[in-house]
Amino acid sequence: MKKKFLFIAVLCNILFAAYAQKTKEIGGFQNPESVLAYKDHLFVSNTGEKLDPVAKDGDGYISMLQRDGGKITEQKFISGLNSPKGMYAKCGVLYIADIDKVVGYNIKTKKKVFEADLSGLGVTYANDIARAHGGFYVSATLKDAVYKVCKKKATVKQLKIKGETLGANGLFRNPGGRLYIANYGRADQPDGSFGRIKRCHKKYVEFHKGGIYDGIVKYHGKVYVTDWVNTTETKGRLVAYKPCKKQFSEIKLGRTIDGPSDIYKDKKMHVLWIPAMRENKIYSVSFDDLKK
Repeated sequence: MKKKFLFIAVLCNILFAAYAQKTKEIGGFQNPESVLAYKDHLFVSNTGEKLDPVAKDGDGYISMLQRDGGKITEQKFISGLNSPKGMYAKCGVLYIADIDKVVGYNIKTKKKVFEADLSGLGVTYANDIARAHGGFYVSATLKDAVYKVCKKKATVKQLKIKGETLGANGLFRNPGGRLYIANYGRADQPDGSFGRIKRCHKKYVEFHKGGIYDGIVKYHGKVYVTDWVNTTETKGRLVAYKPCKKQFSEIKLGRTIDGPSDIYKDKKMHVLWIPAMRENKIYSVSFDDLKK
C-alpha cells in the first residue's frame, strides 16, 4: 500500500512539474503592468520602482523585447513616463495610458507624436487601452468609467455605460467586435466583476463577480481574466469564462502569479502574456495549454 501511495505521489509531482514548465517566464522589469506585441517587437510597460499606480515620479518606462524568444533588446525603450499601463499600437505609433493622459510615440524615432489630456475630466488612473473606430477606448479605474479617444483630433468623450463598472480596468476588443471589460472593484475587497458592453445600448452585461479582476482577453469562445484574489498574499490566478454555457473555471498553471495584470493575446506566437507586477516578471502560456 505504501508503494502504491508513493507511486501516486511521484506521478503527481511529475505531472505538476511538466505543467509548470509550460509556463515560461522573463524577468528584469519594475512592476510590469501591460504587454503588447507589434510586428517583431514585444513591449512591456513598467510603472517604476514602487508599486504606485498614480505616482507622478517620472520613473516609469517601456521595455522593448524580441517577439520571438522574448530577449530584452532595450530595457528603457521609452523613459520619463510616470506610471504607464495599457498600450495600443497602430501605424508605427505606440500609444500609452499614463495616469491622466494618453501619449503616443513613433516607434522608429521614439519621438512623441500624440497626446490626449484626460486630467480635465478628472482622470487620475488611466489604465487599459482597446481599439475603437477612429481611435481607442481607455479605462479610468478610479472614475469607474471608459472613455473614447479620437486619434485625429485627440479629443476625449466618456462612454455612457448602463450598469456598474466598479474600478474599470482591463479592456479587450477584436476588430469590429464587442468591448469586454474587467473591473478591479474597490480597494482590497474582492467585489470586482467582468463582462461585456453591448455596442448599441452600451449596457454592461456582467458575466461573473467576486474577484479583483485586472486584464481580459477573448480566445476560442472563452473569456480569460486575471484575478489578484487579494492584495496581501501571493494568490493571483488566471480564470476563464464560457459565455454560451455560463461556465467559470480556474486555469491550472502549476503556480500562482503575484499581481497578475493586463494580459495580451499574441496570435502570432500562439501564447498568452501575463505580467506579474509584484514578481517583476512576465509569463507566457501557450494557446494549446489554454485549450486543455
